[in-house]
Amino acid sequence: MEAFVGSQCHSIGVSNFTQKTPATILEAATIPPVLNQVELHALNLNCALVPWCKEHGIQIVNIAADHSIGTAVVSLLEVVQRSIAVISKSATPSRIEANIRLVTLRR
Repeated sequence: MEAFVGSQCHSIGVSNFTQKTPATILEAATIPPVLNQVELHALNLNCALVPWCKEHGIQIVNIAADHSIGTAVVSLLEVVQRSIAVISKSATPSRIEANIRLVTLRR
């Protein structure tokens, strides 16, 4: 994947990697991944992975599937308060609006 960095892409990201996999990549890669996209919520905090990635300069990005406005927004808020970027998925306009309101809840 490093061969594509330059004119075709700006950086490398990974998805759903546990702590062991990025450690292996960092040992072998000349270009480290800049982000790891993982699922985070109240029942899956990834307590060891998040600080490890931050320590090694890898941004954590959360994948959030919006199933219920109240529960989803609370879950998203918890993740955002941990300084983790969130990619929220929804096709329903009301849920998209609720996710946007998350910014005002955070303040």
